[in-house]
Amino acid sequence: MNKATTTNVFYLKKTTSSECDNNKQFGISKEVIREFFGVPETGNTHVRFKGCISGEDFLAEIQTATDPRLGNAGIREFLQKEGGVETGDYILFTKLGDKSFSVEVIKQNTEEYKCYSKLFISNTDKHAAFFTDRGNEVFATSTPSTQTPTQIIFYGVPGSGKSHSIKKELVEKGITDLKEQTKRVVFHPEYTNADFVGQILPQSSDGGKTISYPFVPGPFTQILAKAYTHQNTHYALIIEEINRGNAAAIFGELFQLLDRLDEDEIDSSNEVAYTKGWSSYSINNDNINKSIQEAYENFKSDSNFEPFINKEIFDTYKLNIGIRLPPNLSIFATMNTSDQNVFKLDNAFKRRLELKLIPNKFNNEPKEINQRDALVESFDFTWNNFREAVNSIIIAPDNSIDISSFADRQIGCWFTKAIKKDEKYIIEKEVFVHKVLEYLWDDVCNGDIGIFFNENYKSFAELVEDVIEKGITDIFSENLKGKLSQNKPE
Repeated sequence: MNKATTTNVFYLKKTTSSECDNNKQFGISKEVIREFFGVPETGNTHVRFKGCISGEDFLAEIQTATDPRLGNAGIREFLQKEGGVETGDYILFTKLGDKSFSVEVIKQNTEEYKCYSKLFISNTDKHAAFFTDRGNEVFATSTPSTQTPTQIIFYGVPGSGKSHSIKKELVEKGITDLKEQTKRVVFHPEYTNADFVGQILPQSSDGGKTISYPFVPGPFTQILAKAYTHQNTHYALIIEEINRGNAAAIFGELFQLLDRLDEDEIDSSNEVAYTKGWSSYSINNDNINKSIQEAYENFKSDSNFEPFINKEIFDTYKLNIGIRLPPNLSIFATMNTSDQNVFKLDNAFKRRLELKLIPNKFNNEPKEINQRDALVESFDFTWNNFREAVNSIIIAPDNSIDISSFADRQIGCWFTKAIKKDEKYIIEKEVFVHKVLEYLWDDVCNGDIGIFFNENYKSFAELVEDVIEKGITDIFSENLKGKLSQNKPE
């Protein structure tokens, strides 16, 4: 199909059932009559249509804005030569010059129709869209991005491998330059929205004579600006321990950006069409907007500068553009289930981010085998032998111990890491005592040391002295010793 070359603007009209009645006129809005067809407020004008399929010319009269209609009776005959028009079909008018336009009927059973459906914006009952063509593309976001964003929270017991799972996701997304392509933050009780988004801070110059108050972008704004300006590169915001901070307060209004457009969904604002992967809704934030504009200036000489919204259009928005998450920006978070009572992550977050439980078990990869079979120094059991024995007590069905979220306090596979020593993998004695046993004593036993330890111990300091200085290893409760014996590998 020979299609006319687009120059300035095009008008995409969706036909209604009444317009397909031969006794009815094709209605068009006053805005389109004035701005697209160039008809003044009063009077009328003649315009020339050229068929894309038939190649024929048609001279039609466009009426005044007070009597909006498309052409005259001859327009129907002309459209029939272009393949005919039915209810719901699109008519594509492309401006070729002053009072000269090409016309094409886009039928509903074509691939072209599917493409234009992603661009089409219905003006309520007018059923029409009027677009401005900037350079070689109508919208920088009109073609669906090849990038697919991921929003996921990896959760599990301490040491189950949540951060390792994120590393695997980054590789799958093609994120290899962690310094340039990621921003990593850790939520905690004192972390705020200002820390996350950015804040206005005083800055001195001229030896302290001049004080300015610029906006200093936070990690969220920094990674967002990079994503906006490099559409073919994937970026990731990584949030460690998302439930250790007040996530709702930290995100603030950014929360609504977590809803993303699905396949075949489209939303528009400021002449830009947003498709799959973009946030479904936008927020207005002058400081974030300014940071994105500065990124446009900073990266415009970069060979990898590939903005979603081209520079000319973006400049016209100034501070009015609605901020959204682009398709090339993913969010990964970790959540330690043993800390879930620090700040409870509400269901609104859980609905917008995928949740994935990291199984607390080893696989047969060499690295995991080395960790699983590592000997605990000075003791006669392996790391996995001890871990399984402890966890079997924690999750016992008849567990009557009054500890909140007790099952979530299991020991993960990677709670502590083995090292290679004398050609063998071991868990060092000091690390085992001060990290693993201390965790059981303070965080799991909750005062009832008889769960795992010999009740003769009155303090953890006594236990440390016995193991580290005296070499005593008979420190566990009879119950745990029995479990260690049962779980001991052949």
